[in-house]
Amino acid sequence: MRQAILIMGFTISFFITGVIVLSINTDIVRKNELKRVVASSLKQSVEKTSMADKSGIDSNKKLVAEFINNLIVSLNSSGSIKVEVMGVDYRSGMLDVLVTEKYKYINGREGEISVRKCAVFE
Repeated sequence: MRQAILIMGFTISFFITGVIVLSINTDIVRKNELKRVVASSLKQSVEKTSMADKSGIDSNKKLVAEFINNLIVSLNSSGSIKVEVMGVDYRSGMLDVLVTEKYKYINGREGEISVRKCAVFE
């Protein structure tokens, strides 16, 4: 009987440790992916402003739409994305965004990560 209780205790603690490790790993992986995708999407969008006559970016709304399109195409994770534009100027090729992703952990709890990036084309 004592051995059964010990085995049960070890099994439960092993399971809890596994869930904790997976939760921490989920945060790290999603944060890294979001940072990478936001940075590359910003760079692609802002670089297109230098060739405005070829790319068709001739307003702030089109620059933001280009960024969101690049972001959606590049993002692989499943979660809800919220994009807040902090500043935009298509003439100088400047875009400042705050991207927030909400997702669910294995246990059903919600998590949230945010990345703020600014890019200026020189």
